[in-house]
Amino acid sequence: MRFVPLFALASVIFLFSLAGCRPDDRENVQEWKPMEEHTQVSLKIMYPSEERFYVKYGNLFMSKYPNVNVEVASMEKVYSTSNNQTAAMEEFINKEQPDVLYLWNMDQYIRYAAEGRLYALDTIIRQDRFDLTALAPAVIELLRSKGEGRLYGLGNSYYALALFYNKDLFDQYGAPYPKDRMSWDKAYDLARKFSAGSDKNSGIYGLQFKNGTHPYYFVQSIGGGQRLEIIDPDLKKVQVAAEAWDKIIRKTSDEYKTGSLYLDSDSLHDKPVFSDPRKRDPFISGKTAMAIDDPSLLAILKEKETRKETMFDWDLVTVPVDPKHSDTGSDFMITDLFAINSRSSQLRPAWEFIKYIHDDEYSKIKSRTERGLMTRVKYSNEKYGRNLEAFYTLKPADTLLQIGYSQIPFDVQHEFAIIAVSEIGAIFSGEKTSKEAIRTLQVKGQELLDNAIYTE
Repeated sequence: MRFVPLFALASVIFLFSLAGCRPDDRENVQEWKPMEEHTQVSLKIMYPSEERFYVKYGNLFMSKYPNVNVEVASMEKVYSTSNNQTAAMEEFINKEQPDVLYLWNMDQYIRYAAEGRLYALDTIIRQDRFDLTALAPAVIELLRSKGEGRLYGLGNSYYALALFYNKDLFDQYGAPYPKDRMSWDKAYDLARKFSAGSDKNSGIYGLQFKNGTHPYYFVQSIGGGQRLEIIDPDLKKVQVAAEAWDKIIRKTSDEYKTGSLYLDSDSLHDKPVFSDPRKRDPFISGKTAMAIDDPSLLAILKEKETRKETMFDWDLVTVPVDPKHSDTGSDFMITDLFAINSRSSQLRPAWEFIKYIHDDEYSKIKSRTERGLMTRVKYSNEKYGRNLEAFYTLKPADTLLQIGYSQIPFDVQHEFAIIAVSEIGAIFSGEKTSKEAIRTLQVKGQELLDNAIYTE
């Protein structure tokens, strides 16, 4: 769902404004002198919320560097902008000129790096001997690949999926444990072992996806791992009617109809839910053998263990994969991605901030309260008492990073999702055949996209 932005002329003008000098050139002459302890410096940092910044980063950073006066350029007005948020972001940065940029998606990172708007960190990382090997490999590899071999930013935390499994249920049913890089066919075979021939009233399921999230997002995740796109970014055509998507949708709906795949009924019919869905999560209550889920499930299981509530033995492996793309995982996102503005005159203080929130001291402190996955993986492993390699072993595909989505108005994305939820849901509930629903989604989705392109 990607559109090619028409920023060529603006990029040329911007690059000339740097006096013909890219950050790569400045690296060779810029002295990265350590900050003087008693010299007061000012540092402007861009972040979604000023209050949240100080709670998560600012208070700890300023206690370590009392000579740094931090000013937060809050992005709250940008988020509340109802029209083109990409344009609003450009205007915000040009007006505020923060030293440290907060990049809200991979699109922005790729484009800003290519336009020379970010300062490459490779030289200072080597000079300070900052240990990148302590950070999640998938995060560093992704940032390098999108920076054409150079590192233009670091992400404090990340979001990914893994496959959790209930070892007690597997032992009870005499089924082999799941393995890393297991194929989807193998995962479905395992799931059926917990429903085939069993009492339908037993309430045991073989597999669930993100606490019963709507199946549209499940099939989207599976297809993304196979490097499929529902909308072709170059042709600007909806591709959901393609044979590969049809196969994924039919296969997943068939598994649901066998009773091995759990879907929350309210989510399936897109009904508003006012209670906490985790309270009726069958994996947490020991009723599902396998759950593809995110780090929030780690936190819940840990809390139950701490309170000594009735629990089961569990472990985790990577999400299932397509054998043709065995190194490609499922949903993945780098959160709180920071970079240095190439126009900044405060390079060393800016780097000290980025370095600090990724170093050992900060990560050790924040791991006690953060519920997500920190890029410095050591403390997340220690906090949960597990090896969390399953969350970062696989590489994310571009199709899962939603590269290009920032060029599509939010209301178009929202409307497409509404149509997709309705039509895919109709297949799973038996209201429509896959052929009927996919055709409707193809036609309506293309109309929506064409109208957006025509309006632009």
